[in-house]
Amino acid sequence: MEYNTTKTGFVLIKKLISPVKYSVNSAVLLQIFGLCRKLQCFSTSSKTFIFSDQFSPARENSNIYFKKRLLSSPTTDVNFATVDQVKIPTYRLNAVARILECNIAEAESIIKQFPFLAHLSTHLLQQKVKLLTSYNLPLSFIRNNPRPVYHTSYHELDKRLRLLKARSFLTENPVIQQENLVHYLECENEKFESGYKNICTQLDSLEGCSNQLDYLQMRLKCSKETAAMMLSSYPLDRHVSNKKIKKVLDFALDEVKLGSDFVIKNRWLFAFSLKRLKQRLQVMKEAEVPVEDYPYIWLLTEKKFKHEFEKFLQPK
Repeated sequence: MEYNTTKTGFVLIKKLISPVKYSVNSAVLLQIFGLCRKLQCFSTSSKTFIFSDQFSPARENSNIYFKKRLLSSPTTDVNFATVDQVKIPTYRLNAVARILECNIAEAESIIKQFPFLAHLSTHLLQQKVKLLTSYNLPLSFIRNNPRPVYHTSYHELDKRLRLLKARSFLTENPVIQQENLVHYLECENEKFESGYKNICTQLDSLEGCSNQLDYLQMRLKCSKETAAMMLSSYPLDRHVSNKKIKKVLDFALDEVKLGSDFVIKNRWLFAFSLKRLKQRLQVMKEAEVPVEDYPYIWLLTEKKFKHEFEKFLQPK
């Protein structure tokens, strides 16, 4: 069997050296050991071949072993572990059930949902599961989200867990829910670095408060009911980030000295970019616009704003 790999991680079977006669409604399933995820197929005039479109670029030069399997009919979207013809060995079911502390039926269901568990080293699986539980992540979390044990190396996983634990992201926190934690454990290194930096900024933006409700009460010195009303109305009901809320409040309360009542009344301020608010403030100061007219100017469309303040927008 011949194959080639590309820089994008594709594995494409070019032809079968030893042809085998198949019926018209048959296809060859190529099981790439250690790498199988989602498989797709393409057809020629006489045969249907299946190739992997998620081959790891990091292993593009490594030896690949293929196993031919006969399917009853071709398909355009195949997952090898959900095909009836693929039988999960009993020893594999027992090992996964023991490591994840579940029964055989649950182990089989998990393996079919996450096919890499059918060939991942049980020693490596056990090591990584022990690592995750050592950081007090429950086995139920691992059973529902086992992808990090496959996508992330042991040392990288340990490093990420230490960083997340240091900022209390592994327990209940106001920034990320536990069910979303798996993303930070399985993503690429570059994405983790930028994502981790972002969630740290979001946490710091709350300035020690447990959530946005408490933060608004603290910054605006308002009641819980008033803060809840703001969060349930536009634009804060659209899940504005902690970072954005802090920046707008710093601008309105500290820089412009508009006061809490002004912000509560004009909560649409959170819908605009800080760049827009600051640029228009500078023009309004030059035009000596009274503070009570600030909301009207900030709400103007860009076309009307340029028309009304054209002389103040000319290059100096």
